[in-house]
Amino acid sequence: MVHHTQSTSLTAGHHAAQGATPAVRWDAGTRVLVITAGEGPAWEDDPGLVRLSYHGSAWIGCDRTGTPVVLDLHGIPDALARMVPAAPRGEGPAAPLPRAVAQGIGCWLDPDSNWLWCPVADGAVTELLTVRGHVEAAFTGTRLVRIQVRASALVEAPARVRP
Repeated sequence: MVHHTQSTSLTAGHHAAQGATPAVRWDAGTRVLVITAGEGPAWEDDPGLVRLSYHGSAWIGCDRTGTPVVLDLHGIPDALARMVPAAPRGEGPAAPLPRAVAQGIGCWLDPDSNWLWCPVADGAVTELLTVRGHVEAAFTGTRLVRIQVRASALVEAPARVRP
């Protein structure tokens, strides 16, 4: 369930300051979100590319223009959780992303819940979509280079978040 009662704004970020803003493609009509590390597909030809797929739930946080600024993947499989750094205790998403991770798609893992938090752009979240569907993550080595969420359903109506 989505419950937001705070009057403070939810924001995503850390990428612009570290020079690692991922490319984001979002089609609200088909509910497909694709996040890739950088602009070029050079990693697609990497013989060490590993893909992990599963069916799960996610929150897609969008700004006032409908552009995704953060992705939360809930209850990710252990195989994916092992590839993502754990958030420092007490800091969570406020902590800067590790340099090696920021060279790919930067994200944090909450190891207690296997919840992945991935800021994809700077901005305030004003709408939160709760979705279920097919999720695919691709890695080269330890670098997360692609996340695709193909939402088969909205779990509940979009939640408005006060800026």
